[in-house]
Amino acid sequence: MLELGSGCGVVGIAAALFGAKSVVLTDLQYSLPLMKKNVNANSDAIKAAGCFEIECKTCDWLRPVSLSQLGLNKESLDFIFVADCVWLEELVEPLMQTLEFYCAESNAIIYMSYQRRGKATHDVLLESLNRAFHVEEIQNDSLIPNNMFILRCKKM
Repeated sequence: MLELGSGCGVVGIAAALFGAKSVVLTDLQYSLPLMKKNVNANSDAIKAAGCFEIECKTCDWLRPVSLSQLGLNKESLDFIFVADCVWLEELVEPLMQTLEFYCAESNAIIYMSYQRRGKATHDVLLESLNRAFHVEEIQNDSLIPNNMFILRCKKM
């Protein structure tokens, strides 16, 4: 499992706690110290849950590194998580290029959650996703506010 824009690492740590065997958390360099601290603080629980590997790596969407540089290969990459990483329209294109780059090398399924903060960014994101992927919105009206989205995306 690969997480893009991991921030403090909570989504990737949760994935490890819920059964992911191998997790790679990525973000810009400045995020890594807190991310690593949180992984270390939860290492006993992560190991007890059966995750045999969790790593924190740098990934800049303007210059994404190869899967092998992240310690992954196309066979081992099942899922890509992106959680609340799109709030500015200028982030959409680099994120899309990064997703397309990693999905070209694998058959990973993307799970994306985000809060709509503006109509223009939301529209650009959905348009871009729909051009490159089969997109399914996961809905549960009783739990998810109307400005929150969870998407499952598969390459075409």
